[in-house]
Amino acid sequence: MSQDISVETILRLAPSARSSYREAFENGQSILDGSGILTTGLRLAHFMAQVLHESGGLTIQFENLNY
Repeated sequence: MSQDISVETILRLAPSARSSYREAFENGQSILDGSGILTTGLRLAHFMAQVLHESGGLTIQFENLNY
């Protein structure tokens, strides 16, 4: 059973999400389906945790390479 990630869910998880991220999730359902990320709730949870962490809650669009 495939999971679904809606823009409403994204906004609950990341209320300050940039519009580019919101559009990507709105238009990227087929890509997520094809990648296998949405095959289980656990895979989706891991994916979202990583994405939210790496992007500062979907507010950072470019990585700072000053380590």
